Amino acid sequence: MAAANRSTRVHGLLFAVVPFLLFGCGDSGSGGTAGGGIGGSGITVSAVSVGSVASFGSIIVNDVEFDTTNAEVVVEGEVRGTGDAAVTSLLSRGMVVRVEGRLDGERTGTAARVVFNDNVEGPVESITTLDTLVTELVVMGQTVRVDDRTVFQNAPLGAIGVGNVLEVSGLVDEAGTIFASYVNKKSDSLTPSAPVELKGIVQDLNTITRRFTINSLTIDYTTATVSGFSGADPLQGRLAEIKGRLIDPDTLVATSVVFENELGRDDIDTAEIEGFVTQFTSISRFAVGTVVIATDGATVFNDVVAEDLGVGTRLKIRGSLNSRIVLADEVALADKVKLESDVGLGPQGGNLSLVGLSPVVVQTNASTKFTGVDDLSQIGVGSHVKIFGRATGSSSVIATKVLEKPGGGTVVLKGPVESKDQLLRLLWVLGVEINTSSILEGSFFGKDGRPVSSYEFFSSLQTGDTVNARGTLVGQVVTWNAIESE
Repeated sequence: MAAANRSTRVHGLLFAVVPFLLFGCGDSGSGGTAGGGIGGSGITVSAVSVGSVASFGSIIVNDVEFDTTNAEVVVEGEVRGTGDAAVTSLLSRGMVVRVEGRLDGERTGTAARVVFNDNVEGPVESITTLDTLVTELVVMGQTVRVDDRTVFQNAPLGAIGVGNVLEVSGLVDEAGTIFASYVNKKSDSLTPSAPVELKGIVQDLNTITRRFTINSLTIDYTTATVSGFSGADPLQGRLAEIKGRLIDPDTLVATSVVFENELGRDDIDTAEIEGFVTQFTSISRFAVGTVVIATDGATVFNDVVAEDLGVGTRLKIRGSLNSRIVLADEVALADKVKLESDVGLGPQGGNLSLVGLSPVVVQTNASTKFTGVDDLSQIGVGSHVKIFGRATGSSSVIATKVLEKPGGGTVVLKGPVESKDQLLRLLWVLGVEINTSSILEGSFFGKDGRPVSSYEFFSSLQTGDTVNARGTLVGQVVTWNAIESE
């Protein structure tokens, strides 16, 4: 979107959004690299992207492959190296990083700098197995969830014990729980006076005793250097990075407390961020992580409607950053699978099956979030549900969110294409056969969202592509009405 158009949109929304800000005003700096400018590589920084590292070669974050040939690598505030070798040796898949650079295309870019700061580094207090997929750890007062997607370094989950020192990186939800995408065992135990660190939202601030909490850990900042805030004290509700030492399991004496800006700056042409919705006022203003998101009539919602955007939904946002507010050009679900239909069987052992979508089995776990009901026990045969999740096999889906809603016969199947038969106009997604012969010409859509002929649709479709099919349920049978390639 042109900068001029973005500017017009920002001025129109700014005053409506400001009262909602929880993390925006009252800090003296950006908490990171200054906006715009030239990176250490000589590249003009016009884009930032915050998300977990999917893979290397150079580095892929938020589905964009960034060239890191000349990129600085910054770890915990220190430049540790430059170039591809530094990226692969200092970083790991699963780490949540901030890439600063420029976008060269829709899915390519050039990085000037890759920044990593962990969520917490400290001793394990407890380990609890919640179910077959999810384990909960408490690390220095912070609740950490790990599952089959978590990348472990130096020790697998089974070799981690109470007292071990872990470095954790992940996305944080509305309750302050860290959904760890990366866990590194640093040592078997914390040596006396060894440094520890964490970042989180300042809570229960007392400027008289010079103490605050982050979840269940108390921070004493009496002798700490406080920086990035507007005064000599941290600010309630702001994101801060704390370094210091533990004097007991519940208290950290800080040597430094620094304001942390997730995006590293206040203004930039393009900002991308993946995270959980942590606050929700309306579809036009909400927060992802600690970043305020504003939308308007020009925002493109990629298969997202208002009911999808409640607290706990995991999103990917792309837009322009203006005074720490991202005015979204695009809003998309981070989950690659979406299902909607009536419940046909379940819940049995935490599993659900949906009418018209056999043989798909939906598995819930301790990390599944529920909207419209408190938990799985309130869902029964005939309930109409929308499922967000990820495929773990041909016909297996793990639900990250289950939304119970009034029915109406709507059926949705979004997922990866397994195979197709162009002659018969058939394709298979998650083991489900989609017969598109009932879909009228004009209701096939390409990756750009524009209508295409059925022939064009099938000709361009490749195994592994994501499609989104919509239909109507009559009895046990689905009549498909529209389909889009994503």
